[in-house]
Amino acid sequence: MKHLHTLTHTAITWRLEIITFIIGFGLMAYELVASRILSPSLGSSTYVWTSVIGVIIGALSAGYAVGGTLADRRARSSDIALLLLLSAFSMTMTLINAQSVLDYLMSVASDPRLQGFFASLLLFAPTSFILGMISPYLARLRNVALDTTGRAVARLSALNAIGGIVGTFSVGYVFFGFIGTRQTLVIIVGLLLLTSWALDVRVMTRLRVIGTLLTFAVLTLFLALPSTPKGTKDIDTATAHYQVVDTAYKNQPMRALLMGPGGVQSGVFIKDPSALAFPYTKQVAEVVARLSQPRKILILGGGAFTLPQYLADKYSQSSIDVVEIDPELPSIAKRYFSYKEPSNVTVIAEDARAYLNRENTKLYDIIVVDVYNSLSVPFSVTTVEYVKALKRVLNSDGSVIVNLIDTPKVGCTSVMGSLHATYQHVFPYYKALAQLDPTLRKTQNVVTLYSARKLSEITEDPRTQRAMPKGEILTDDFSPIERLENDCRF
Repeated sequence: MKHLHTLTHTAITWRLEIITFIIGFGLMAYELVASRILSPSLGSSTYVWTSVIGVIIGALSAGYAVGGTLADRRARSSDIALLLLLSAFSMTMTLINAQSVLDYLMSVASDPRLQGFFASLLLFAPTSFILGMISPYLARLRNVALDTTGRAVARLSALNAIGGIVGTFSVGYVFFGFIGTRQTLVIIVGLLLLTSWALDVRVMTRLRVIGTLLTFAVLTLFLALPSTPKGTKDIDTATAHYQVVDTAYKNQPMRALLMGPGGVQSGVFIKDPSALAFPYTKQVAEVVARLSQPRKILILGGGAFTLPQYLADKYSQSSIDVVEIDPELPSIAKRYFSYKEPSNVTVIAEDARAYLNRENTKLYDIIVVDVYNSLSVPFSVTTVEYVKALKRVLNSDGSVIVNLIDTPKVGCTSVMGSLHATYQHVFPYYKALAQLDPTLRKTQNVVTLYSARKLSEITEDPRTQRAMPKGEILTDDFSPIERLENDCRF
């Protein structure tokens, strides 16, 4: 055990175990941060998560192999210190290079699988490889007797796993709810820097001081720079990353909410925040007005809460439930989008599918479904079981209003067609109203009504009536929504 002769065996053991715990903590925290870094540009589909997990595991495996070979030859504690410093610097470079790498990949590749894989490879593989190299060193230095090898390795593995568990829950339940992605990564870098000094402070001191100061200086310089362009605010919550952007729409100043790739998801005119800004929200409101006077309305997906605010003002005697998975979004809407928290609106902070599964006392006259993010559709709200859950909480003469996205791109009809086929399997009657062009020469919203009764009050207008494409019925067992969306990108 070179460079550890001045420490007792107990002191050595405790320090190695603390390092093991910190590496487990940092690695799992880093993996969660990785998904947050990719999400605003690439989304949070299964493809993105598959890329992050697969690349990190692959890089770790390579690190274990190389680190094991070096540990058998050297077994120096100074190597651990240098690897920890190097991992902290590499993690800092992840933070600095992330956006430029993502911008480049999005410009040269359209397949989300390629985007996710190469983004993970370039941004997260180097740090994961370095962290993987440390584990064999820790096992080599921790093992002092052949007859205790099993227990020593098992203890290190357990502490690494416990560190990973603590890191996962700390970041997922706490850090993302109170600080941003950048700040979370800074904390992980700081832990790695501190841990690099846990063994033999007097060995290679000058080199380690230079490495620590260099990492700290680069990180400080980067944090001093603005993270977003002027007029843009990044907001991190426990469940999502948002951008609030001051822009223009129809020659009017607008404040927009971006919840991922694919453009603006919601927004208000700055001079008239009470007005509905987008054609699809206007048409949803018009459809609600044509239906019988609603007593109970359910809205799945809050966005900037412009539609709940509008319907609450217009139908003051109605009761409106808004199911929004992010409990922080109402306060964001209140602060930036003039949401006034009407007394007849109840916000339920829950996943839409989970709410439908458990609700067994309420029946709604109208259900508005607006949980889709551009062309990205959450798997759990695409299936026939989900649509049946919608029907269960809908009055027999009620209607479901769905905001779908349609596009003329080759292959995209399979997404629209499959969602439509799934809804129509449960609801025999429908009306589909295209927003811009019923011949579908442009990407557009399609406000679609589904019901168990004929929708005679919705006028047949050939200028807006959209002929729906064919598709397959999606189920909880088989809903290949990522594959269908991927076909849409070519």
